[in-house]
Amino acid sequence: MKRYTFVMVFLFSIIISHFNVSYATSFNNINLQIKRLKQQISLLQKEVSQLQHKLALISKQNKKSKAERETRENLSTLNKLSSFIKENHIGIGVSSGYFYANNTGESNKDKFMITNFLLTWDFTPSEMPFSFSTGIGGTTTPSLLDNPYDSDAEPDIDIEYADFTLSPEKDSPLSLEVGLLQPNAGYEDTYTFNNKNITVGVLASQQPYNAYGARLNYSFSDSLNIYAGYYKDRKDSDEYVVDYDGKEFRGENAWEAGIGGNLFNVDYTLYYYQLNNFRKLLGITLDKTFDNVYAALDVDYWNWDKRLNDYYGSKSSIGGALYISPTFGKFEFPLRLEYIHQGKSRIYIDSTDTDNIFAVTLTPTYHLTKNAYIRAEGSYIHAKDGFSNNSGDIKDNRYYLSSEVGLVFK
Repeated sequence: MKRYTFVMVFLFSIIISHFNVSYATSFNNINLQIKRLKQQISLLQKEVSQLQHKLALISKQNKKSKAERETRENLSTLNKLSSFIKENHIGIGVSSGYFYANNTGESNKDKFMITNFLLTWDFTPSEMPFSFSTGIGGTTTPSLLDNPYDSDAEPDIDIEYADFTLSPEKDSPLSLEVGLLQPNAGYEDTYTFNNKNITVGVLASQQPYNAYGARLNYSFSDSLNIYAGYYKDRKDSDEYVVDYDGKEFRGENAWEAGIGGNLFNVDYTLYYYQLNNFRKLLGITLDKTFDNVYAALDVDYWNWDKRLNDYYGSKSSIGGALYISPTFGKFEFPLRLEYIHQGKSRIYIDSTDTDNIFAVTLTPTYHLTKNAYIRAEGSYIHAKDGFSNNSGDIKDNRYYLSSEVGLVFK
């Protein structure tokens, strides 16, 4: 029995010893695997960290690219908008005033009116060899020879001009204008907020008005430009009309030619305008600014067509208008002096006794802003037997008083 017990103990010891050895070996293997796993985990964590860093860089780059793309798109939009603004220009001019004149005949002699309204659009593509400009509105501003009461209280809204200009290539010296065109002849502008004076002068009252046609221009340099135009129908068909022995004579189609430019810092235009079978105009304008004084001269020579020689005592008239406008800060004092020798031609005043016409106009102006002004005006016109009072008595003189407020965005 003791022997058997000893054998059992011995065997159990061997088993335990073997188990301990096996257990130790397994435990070491587990520790080694755990260590390797930790190393692999550490490597994976590094790779994950590197991937996260790369993803962050990619995300940052994507955001930067997106921001750059958005910036480029915004710049492109701004450039297109800027180009559109440069290619398209909208302007507006509006003015209104009160007018009084004596010796206007039997009708009333004073009136408040909207003198000008004009909405303009100019389209000049940056890359294309053409441009377009148009003006919608009208004017009611009377001339010194008109009775203000006969003028409309407000202008009729219509297309005043529509000018399509085409060139062989961009910035070419040659261009062709077609449409309802404003004439190059004459000095004062039809839309008088562009003039130094409120009223239209005596000389300017007979200068050509807008007409349908075509005009060819060629610019040799800043010193020399030439043009020639032909017009079929006039904007104002009653602009030039004469009734003679029960027969009506009127200006038909017309043509003009001229040269202009700048010489010795003086802007000049020499023009010829002919209303076929009616009358012919030869004129010149000069203007220059001396420090704070602006000066201009306009001289016109009108000549009746030969078929009207029997109707008029003399077939021609000549006249000139001198414009002097000193500026002191926001104040401006435009002065217009006019003299016309019409003889018996009756071109300006329909009286054979009115050989000579004198007119002086002073227009003190205050520029509220660059685009807004207020001005008053006084004029005196002398023309022998040129006017009549309310009683029908013939008078040699007329006084003209007017005032105006205007707003102009060109």
